[in-house]
Amino acid sequence: MLSTLDPAVQAAAERALSTGLDKLGKNSADLEGAVIVTSPQTGEVRALVGGRDASFEGFNRALDARRQISSLIKPAVYLAALESGRYTLASLIDDAPIVVQLDRRNTWTPSNFDDQAHGLVPLMRALAESYNMATVRLGLDVGLEPIAATLKRLGLEQQPTLYPSMLLGALALTPIEVAQIYNTLANGGFRVPLRTVRSVIAEDGELKQRYAIEITQAADAGAVYAINRALVQVMERGTGRSVNRLLPQDLVVAGKTGTSDDLRDSWFAGFTNDHLIVTWVGADDNRPTGLTGSAGAGRVWAELLKSLEAASYEAPRPADVDERWVDYLTGDPTAQRCPDAVLVPMPATADFPHAYGCNGETGFGARFRSWFDDGR
Repeated sequence: MLSTLDPAVQAAAERALSTGLDKLGKNSADLEGAVIVTSPQTGEVRALVGGRDASFEGFNRALDARRQISSLIKPAVYLAALESGRYTLASLIDDAPIVVQLDRRNTWTPSNFDDQAHGLVPLMRALAESYNMATVRLGLDVGLEPIAATLKRLGLEQQPTLYPSMLLGALALTPIEVAQIYNTLANGGFRVPLRTVRSVIAEDGELKQRYAIEITQAADAGAVYAINRALVQVMERGTGRSVNRLLPQDLVVAGKTGTSDDLRDSWFAGFTNDHLIVTWVGADDNRPTGLTGSAGAGRVWAELLKSLEAASYEAPRPADVDERWVDYLTGDPTAQRCPDAVLVPMPATADFPHAYGCNGETGFGARFRSWFDDGR
């Protein structure tokens, strides 16, 4: 049998989990974790670690531990919104208190991690900052069924239960299932089933079976390109900032944090062009750990990525995708030189103006001032 596991990457993953858990504080001895590393283009699993004691042959958390994925589900929610054709990453969504009627007697009132409301925000910021109320409002507008269908296309085998809490990751998955979903995103929307075996070879060297790569376009390439650019903003401006600071300054990565209720599960999923890494940190008895996604799993993730030869994430822009400079905070069109300007992908057919000023100004006066400011 010819395995896809890379001994060097496997050893690095084992070290990163062991040393990363040890660095998490005085209670870290009770923590466990899991790590999966894949090659996005081929779906080959390069490393798989099921616990801090890699030599233990029992319960493998990477394959068998089902834990709530929390905010790791959000890219699928926003992807479904972009694919609907009714939203771009510059579209505004209200991050305001929301009460969801579950049945005749029960309601659900989600809140943000910081217990604050942020008002009208562009989708890119809502995803980068992982705003719960904005995500629920968006998800209910898009619909639970389309979002569940998006998860299935990305590689989820089970049918998720269509409860509104699904929008915030009230869905228990194993790390390998999470890796399949994020591998499809890292591969530009093309789903490749994850595998650990390339071929089976007999003792005499005869090739008995070869496992071919199966590639399926699972999502719109332009929408995935936009989501992945938003995941870069997660690292540069959003909930992954503290993880990004642990990496080389010039390394561009895409990532997403996940923190389940009561800080029971700490997740991090992120990728470069060459590696997708999914890490989970938690307690086997499901007690609270006090760790967010960035403070726990994110540190293990960064520890591992730093030990690998990683190239910055960079994807070719699809032909039907345009880009506009947008104010990250407000979603208004803005000029590149302005504070909080971020380049946002959107369909080439989108009616979104170029701006020449820093306050959404698009007219001739703003253009004239832009020429003057540029020294023309």
